[in-house]
Amino acid sequence: MARTDWKITAWFFGATIVVSMFILYPLGKVFGATNLTHFFDCLTTSYFIKPLWNSVMLGATVALAGTLIGFLLAYAVERSRIRGAAFFDTLCTIPVVAPPFLVAMAAIMLFGRNGIVVKHVLGGKELFSVYGFWGLFITETLAYFPTALLVLKGTMRAMHFTYQDAARSLGATRWQTFVRVTLPLAIPGITSSLLLIFIESLADFGNPLILSGSYQVLSVQAYLQMTAIYDIPGSAALSIMLLAPSLLVFVIHKYVVSRKVVTTITGKSGASRASSGLGSSILGYGVCTAISASVILFYGMILVGAVTKLWGVDASFVFSNFAKGMQMGWQYVLRSVAIALASAPITGMLGMMIAYLVIRTKIPGRSLLEFSSLLAFAVPGTIIGIGYILAFKEPHWFLPVTLQGTGWIILALFIFRNMPVGLQSATSGLAQIDKTLEEAARSLGASPTLVFRRIVLPLLMPAFISGAIYSFVRAMTQISAVIFVVSGKWNLLTVFLLGLVENGELSIAAAVGVVLVLIVLLALGILKFLVHRWQVRSLVKAVWI
Repeated sequence: MARTDWKITAWFFGATIVVSMFILYPLGKVFGATNLTHFFDCLTTSYFIKPLWNSVMLGATVALAGTLIGFLLAYAVERSRIRGAAFFDTLCTIPVVAPPFLVAMAAIMLFGRNGIVVKHVLGGKELFSVYGFWGLFITETLAYFPTALLVLKGTMRAMHFTYQDAARSLGATRWQTFVRVTLPLAIPGITSSLLLIFIESLADFGNPLILSGSYQVLSVQAYLQMTAIYDIPGSAALSIMLLAPSLLVFVIHKYVVSRKVVTTITGKSGASRASSGLGSSILGYGVCTAISASVILFYGMILVGAVTKLWGVDASFVFSNFAKGMQMGWQYVLRSVAIALASAPITGMLGMMIAYLVIRTKIPGRSLLEFSSLLAFAVPGTIIGIGYILAFKEPHWFLPVTLQGTGWIILALFIFRNMPVGLQSATSGLAQIDKTLEEAARSLGASPTLVFRRIVLPLLMPAFISGAIYSFVRAMTQISAVIFVVSGKWNLLTVFLLGLVENGELSIAAAVGVVLVLIVLLALGILKFLVHRWQVRSLVKAVWI
């Protein structure tokens, strides 16, 4: 453990100050803007109780369905020998690089009153109304199941095949092995994905704003309470009510995981991958094909809409929607890319510094710093957005400028909203770095800051890159928090796109959505190329030196 010097102490106090300013202070403003009277009014008024109940029910069903889909896909990709697993895996992560409400737009194009399925397959008869619970359930499940897939893939990879091999050698059938061995070992990953998807659904804003209809949810009600009648205390109370179910699910998750001992990584090597049975392979192909077809159908619909002259009226094939969309929104593209690129490296670096302070030092209060840093990601985006409006609408003694209405408030929101992912990534990376490397450098007279700069930082570059890439993607696609802080002068592409959908300009919105996804994919490709070149140059340099 590194001995603390004055520079490390200065880092700690600096990190504490910025976290307090941009996370704790805005959250405190939300809680301070309301009182027990407002909570009582919300809890005794059916106008607000029903959206709360709707939000919880929708979040629970989406979490269950998304986790089930993610588990089946992860099992098929990681545990079954199916051909094309990499293709299915890549295709099913497309929703990660697209704004969630693009699925809502595709749902309208498919199942709306003028949708292709309703008009040309069902003869104008709607099986269900896309504007309501079922529309939200389908769109949110499709938008958020990749979260469960990513979590459960890691869980599956951590399981050694020796456990399944041992069960099979003792006479257990494949089904018994799955139920009694594989499923219990996957409980931590399953509960984690349930928690994450539940929170994502609870905080979702774009899909309900487009599709909720009479099925009102709390995130939209809090937004309307703020923007329609400017009831700040009521909006704050509704936002805090969103936090209660999230905290309850978090406590249940911690309780379940703490009672399960699922250690699978030991010093012994794992056995080779067990061969999957015919039934397992058929099920794996069936699940992968069905989900991949759904992804292609919905996101392919966006591409079809982008080249349709006027959706629902004129189905002529045109490319002019791209020109119209870019003519209307080119400034939003430039601002979105600029802010996302500016926030990404700061997010990654800040996450690494806080992780180092928490893991490698003995400074009192480091655990509180870690907890405070994670709050921005744990609470729904509606709370963060309202908190930033309340906190930075006027100058303060610690910040003598007004951030509201400027690009700086959006930049700060992106940095501190996404920084916890960089923190967690760097924490995992530090756990894999042997402390003896740092202790050897310290024994040779290197200061803690020099050790961090010359040893820890280069070894943590993969974690930094991971956090930065995630930050860029989230900054380009998120809507729930940022919609509260944008202004006429500083607007973003996702907010502009959501406005097009609300106004019924689906063809132009589809073209803008395609451009947004292409920008994110291009940026990710460039970043991966630069990372690959950097890794190759580092390897060549190490070999020659």
